[in-house]
Amino acid sequence: MSLNKLQLEHLLVEVSRHYSARGFGRPSISALRQMIISNTSEGKFRLQNELYSFPGIPVTDLLGRHGAGDLPQHFPPKCTPWAGKADIKSADAVFAFSFGYELTDPAKSSARERRPGTMNERLAEIVASLHRPQLPLYVQFEIARASALDEIKPTYISPVEDVGTQGVISKFLADADSHKKTLGKIIVVAHEQHAERCVRLLALRKNRKLPARPVRGCKNGWDAPEQSQPRVMSEAEYIVSDFVSMAQLRIEELVESYDD
Repeated sequence: MSLNKLQLEHLLVEVSRHYSARGFGRPSISALRQMIISNTSEGKFRLQNELYSFPGIPVTDLLGRHGAGDLPQHFPPKCTPWAGKADIKSADAVFAFSFGYELTDPAKSSARERRPGTMNERLAEIVASLHRPQLPLYVQFEIARASALDEIKPTYISPVEDVGTQGVISKFLADADSHKKTLGKIIVVAHEQHAERCVRLLALRKNRKLPARPVRGCKNGWDAPEQSQPRVMSEAEYIVSDFVSMAQLRIEELVESYDD
């Protein structure tokens, strides 16, 4: 067996265990494995099509060995522990990340047309349950539009625009900085299949690695027929999107490790 094939098989095992721990079903994981196999050659994963333009990364870097130096395993079999009562009590802020949405007019895809949808309504309920005086709430706008927050005024609501998870984090932190808020421990409110990536992105912030714990409570909603997000309308589509984002995250981790 060639070294490239051995490394690819090793990656498939790690990816399968990782996404299983994050609550993805076997059909979605199987589809992801096939996508990885089809887009890996000469020891490098690349994905180029109408939806994705990922230039490539060596399989060894995704494994966290050899080329990735001392970086930890990128797709660990266990994820960040869920927040307990003590974590929530000692938190400095809540960061709430949206997941999917509906459109008021299916013919219009602008961010202004977005309604919360099933999953963001549930995420808003979790935010409301965490609300207490002096605990800043940073909320993505799709969640802020949910009825559960009608009587609660978040500290900050992201602009009504199409921004990815990393961009949302940047906006949350920029607002905190502008008001001279000191943020240490963060409680992450996100769909359970999205939460781990949110936590990892917070840990990546250069010169400001923020410890974060996710809250359990939102793990369904893929069967909602009104979901409107064009690229991701099923778990099988989302797992591909997440894997590509995780691969990009690894590149950023490598760049930071070299800078250090």
